[in-house]
Amino acid sequence: MTKQAISQEELFVPLLWFIADHGGEIERQGDRLFEALAEGLALTEEELERKTEKGRDQWTSIVENCRRKLVARGLIETGTEAGIWRLTEEGLRQAEDPPPEMTDKFDR
Repeated sequence: MTKQAISQEELFVPLLWFIADHGGEIERQGDRLFEALAEGLALTEEELERKTEKGRDQWTSIVENCRRKLVARGLIETGTEAGIWRLTEEGLRQAEDPPPEMTDKFDR
């Protein structure tokens, strides 16, 4: 399998920051989520063109799996309208003051 550009865990804080910077919620498609995150992380074209073993876009899979993990941690709401990613109160709090171990690689 091709090496990932960034792990799901490394994406936790940038994704929280991105959503928080959009008022605490984003529209998955309309807010250019995937493109803006990739730009902010300075991913290369080669990294963005990578595929999973099943032929899916690797970057999209990483972001979607990261979201699922943040939902499981109670930082992004479940049951919201389709295509809307909304931070919980705890998600907003962690976006404002993330644990240091989650911010080692990123500046806001």
